[in-house]
Amino acid sequence: MTRLLIVGSADDIDVTVGLRQLLEKKNIAEIVLPASEPNETQDQIILTASEKGIPVSTGEELDTLMEVFVAEDILAVAWDESDECFEAIEWAHDKGLDIWDISNGLNIVDTQTEALEEHLDEVLADFTESLSALIYKMVMDQINGDGKHKYRRSE
Repeated sequence: MTRLLIVGSADDIDVTVGLRQLLEKKNIAEIVLPASEPNETQDQIILTASEKGIPVSTGEELDTLMEVFVAEDILAVAWDESDECFEAIEWAHDKGLDIWDISNGLNIVDTQTEALEEHLDEVLADFTESLSALIYKMVMDQINGDGKHKYRRSE
């Protein structure tokens, strides 16, 4: 019996397409939503689940739900960049659950690929390059006298 935990409580996320695709791809017996204020995203989840005849349960806190989910279960994220989403992804990764992003179609969240590592390396290299260029410009301005007052701290 595979359960689907859906995390993300923003009100303006369209999860219908991604959730439908996930329900077609995986054999889900139950959808579980952590306790939160009712909103349109939850309504979409409940309606989409009812189309497939899948029960939806709500009411437990996320921490409580994390304790009872096992490696056969699945985490779906209605991505809202909340602390709850990041915490759930980290927990699911540690527990070995499949992680899917249903907020913009259906995308697997792969936390162990070289692609993720390469992307992080690129971002870090871009940051380092930008920082180096900024420092170079500040030094050159000081040498040329253009930055004499520009970079001085106010007294």
